[in-house]
Amino acid sequence: MRRAYLVLISVGVAAAVLAVLLLAPVIPTVKTFNFSGQFPTGTTYFNGQERCGPNVTISDAFPLGSDVKYSYAQNESGADVNIWMIGPGFFSFDSTGGPGSGHGELRSEAGLGSVSLIFKACGPGPVVDLGFWGNASYFAPVL
Repeated sequence: MRRAYLVLISVGVAAAVLAVLLLAPVIPTVKTFNFSGQFPTGTTYFNGQERCGPNVTISDAFPLGSDVKYSYAQNESGADVNIWMIGPGFFSFDSTGGPGSGHGELRSEAGLGSVSLIFKACGPGPVVDLGFWGNASYFAPVL
Protein backbone atom coordinates (compact mmCIF):
# COMPACT_ATOMS: atom_id res chain seq x y z
CA MET A 1 0.00 0.00 0.00
CA ARG A 2 2.77 2.39 0.91
CA ARG A 3 4.59 1.61 -2.33
CA ALA A 4 1.43 2.36 -4.32
CA TYR A 5 1.21 5.81 -2.70
CA LEU A 6 4.85 6.54 -3.56
CA VAL A 7 4.28 5.50 -7.19
CA LEU A 8 1.12 7.58 -7.36
CA ILE A 9 2.86 10.62 -5.87
CA SER A 10 5.84 10.20 -8.25
CA VAL A 11 3.56 9.99 -11.28
CA GLY A 12 1.61 13.03 -10.07
CA VAL A 13 4.77 15.11 -9.57
CA ALA A 14 6.11 14.09 -12.99
CA ALA A 15 2.77 14.98 -14.64
CA ALA A 16 2.70 18.36 -12.86
CA VAL A 17 6.26 19.19 -13.95
CA LEU A 18 5.50 18.18 -17.53
CA ALA A 19 2.30 20.27 -17.53
CA VAL A 20 4.16 23.34 -16.25
CA LEU A 21 6.88 22.93 -18.87
CA LEU A 22 4.39 22.53 -21.71
CA LEU A 23 1.92 25.19 -20.58
CA ALA A 24 4.31 27.73 -19.08
CA PRO A 25 3.46 31.25 -20.13
CA VAL A 26 5.88 33.24 -22.21
CA ILE A 27 7.04 36.77 -21.58
CA PRO A 28 8.21 39.41 -24.05
CA THR A 29 11.99 39.64 -23.99
CA VAL A 30 14.40 42.14 -25.54
CA LYS A 31 18.01 41.14 -26.15
CA THR A 32 20.43 43.91 -27.08
CA PHE A 33 23.46 42.97 -29.13
CA ASN A 34 26.69 44.45 -30.41
CA PHE A 35 28.52 42.37 -33.01
CA SER A 36 30.86 45.21 -33.98
CA GLY A 37 34.39 44.26 -34.89
CA GLN A 38 37.21 44.12 -37.38
CA PHE A 39 36.41 41.70 -40.17
CA PRO A 40 39.30 40.38 -42.29
CA THR A 41 39.52 40.98 -46.01
CA GLY A 42 41.39 38.64 -48.32
CA THR A 43 42.10 37.68 -51.90
CA THR A 44 38.81 36.20 -53.10
CA TYR A 45 36.29 37.76 -55.47
CA PHE A 46 32.62 37.91 -54.42
CA ASN A 47 29.59 39.38 -56.20
CA GLY A 48 31.59 41.98 -58.13
CA GLN A 49 33.77 42.85 -55.14
CA GLU A 50 37.50 42.23 -54.95
CA ARG A 51 39.75 41.45 -51.98
CA CYS A 52 37.07 39.67 -49.96
CA GLY A 53 37.89 37.68 -46.88
CA PRO A 54 36.46 34.56 -45.28
CA ASN A 55 32.97 34.31 -43.87
CA VAL A 56 32.81 35.16 -40.16
CA THR A 57 29.82 33.37 -38.62
CA ILE A 58 28.08 34.22 -35.36
CA SER A 59 25.95 31.17 -34.62
CA ASP A 60 22.68 31.33 -32.70
CA ALA A 61 22.62 35.14 -32.68
CA PHE A 62 18.84 35.28 -32.09
CA PRO A 63 16.02 32.79 -31.52
CA LEU A 64 13.56 32.23 -34.35
CA GLY A 65 10.50 34.44 -34.05
CA SER A 66 12.65 37.49 -33.30
CA ASP A 67 11.82 40.99 -34.44
CA VAL A 68 15.36 42.32 -35.04
CA LYS A 69 16.20 46.00 -35.44
CA TYR A 70 19.81 46.76 -36.30
CA SER A 71 22.11 49.61 -37.24
CA TYR A 72 25.52 49.58 -38.86
CA ALA A 73 28.34 52.02 -39.55
CA GLN A 74 31.31 51.43 -41.82
CA ASN A 75 33.64 54.32 -42.56
CA GLU A 76 36.38 52.87 -44.76
CA SER A 77 36.38 54.10 -48.37
CA GLY A 78 36.14 51.40 -51.02
CA ALA A 79 35.19 48.76 -48.47
CA ASP A 80 32.01 46.78 -47.99
CA VAL A 81 30.70 44.22 -45.53
CA ASN A 82 28.10 41.73 -46.73
CA ILE A 83 25.77 40.57 -43.95
CA TRP A 84 23.58 37.47 -44.15
CA MET A 85 20.99 36.54 -41.53
CA ILE A 86 20.05 32.88 -41.89
CA GLY A 87 17.76 30.49 -40.04
CA PRO A 88 15.67 27.42 -40.86
CA GLY A 89 13.52 28.50 -43.82
CA PHE A 90 14.69 32.10 -43.39
CA PHE A 91 17.19 34.31 -45.26
CA SER A 92 17.98 38.03 -45.27
CA PHE A 93 20.87 40.02 -46.82
CA ASP A 94 22.29 43.50 -46.34
CA SER A 95 25.45 45.23 -47.52
CA THR A 96 27.12 48.25 -45.90
CA GLY A 97 28.41 49.84 -49.12
CA GLY A 98 30.90 51.99 -47.26
CA PRO A 99 31.61 54.48 -46.24
CA GLY A 100 28.19 54.80 -44.81
CA SER A 101 25.69 53.81 -42.22
CA GLY A 102 22.22 52.44 -42.19
CA HIS A 103 19.66 50.45 -40.35
CA GLY A 104 17.31 47.62 -41.01
CA GLU A 105 14.61 45.47 -39.57
CA LEU A 106 13.70 41.85 -40.03
CA ARG A 107 11.26 39.41 -38.59
CA SER A 108 12.06 35.73 -38.62
CA GLU A 109 9.41 33.06 -38.52
CA ALA A 110 8.63 31.49 -35.17
CA GLY A 111 9.74 27.94 -34.55
CA LEU A 112 12.57 25.89 -33.22
CA GLY A 113 16.08 26.99 -34.03
CA SER A 114 17.91 30.27 -34.26
CA VAL A 115 19.12 32.98 -36.62
CA SER A 116 22.85 33.10 -37.37
CA LEU A 117 24.80 36.04 -38.81
CA ILE A 118 27.50 35.77 -41.47
CA PHE A 119 29.83 38.69 -42.26
CA LYS A 120 32.10 38.88 -45.34
CA ALA A 121 34.35 41.93 -45.61
CA CYS A 122 35.81 43.25 -48.86
CA GLY A 123 38.20 46.17 -49.11
CA PRO A 124 41.65 47.54 -49.78
CA GLY A 125 43.01 47.12 -46.25
CA PRO A 126 43.62 43.98 -44.19
CA VAL A 127 40.41 44.47 -42.19
CA VAL A 128 37.17 46.44 -42.35
CA ASP A 129 35.93 48.02 -39.13
CA LEU A 130 32.18 47.55 -38.79
CA GLY A 131 29.81 48.78 -36.13
CA PHE A 132 26.79 46.46 -35.98
CA TRP A 133 24.34 46.73 -33.08
CA GLY A 134 20.67 46.66 -32.20
CA ASN A 135 18.07 44.60 -30.37
CA ALA A 136 16.00 41.48 -30.87
CA SER A 137 12.49 41.22 -29.42
CA TYR A 138 10.95 37.78 -28.92
CA PHE A 139 8.83 35.72 -26.55
CA ALA A 140 10.69 33.51 -24.09
CA PRO A 141 9.19 30.90 -21.76
CA VAL A 142 9.11 31.84 -18.10
CA LEU A 143 11.09 28.75 -17.19
